[in-house]
Amino acid sequence: MTPPTPYTFHSAVTPSADQRGPAHWFVFQESNLLVRHNGAGTEVLRAAGPEELALPLVRSQYLGHLALDGQPPASCFSAEADPTAPLPDGVSAEGLRGLYSRLPEPIFHVAGRAVQIVDWDRTHQFCGRCGGPMESLPSERAKKCPACGLTNFPRLSPAISSAVVRHAAEGPQLLLAGN
Repeated sequence: MTPPTPYTFHSAVTPSADQRGPAHWFVFQESNLLVRHNGAGTEVLRAAGPEELALPLVRSQYLGHLALDGQPPASCFSAEADPTAPLPDGVSAEGLRGLYSRLPEPIFHVAGRAVQIVDWDRTHQFCGRCGGPMESLPSERAKKCPACGLTNFPRLSPAISSAVVRHAAEGPQLLLAGN
């Protein structure tokens, strides 16, 4: 078993001015993450800006920044791609479950957060109370209805899986699993 990659993810609503280099783009076409396959494996899209993605985006959100194994932090964005748009060469749309073992653990964790933010943003364009258009708040991840004042926040659902294993003479035995 390989040890987990040390990483730090800091959630934010607006990018800091000192972020440099290409960002991680967690772009979803419907509920599938767009990934690129290269000789080293599978990776999320990397680009300095949305124009480099060569995809029509419906909307995008800043997620924060991710520092992997002592590297400088990279910005992370989530986005919703037009579901009818053709994908660039070398890019495929895949479900998160199928990507679990193929993406690095820190990237997979941010992807799980990204899909929830994209879904919340897509389904909360209009107020659930009065039907008016919602406006994103600049200082927090929330939307507010200017007509009736309703404020809506995303519901992020973390998941934890664990296993209790006994190492016996006949080999390891799974005693308890949870999800």
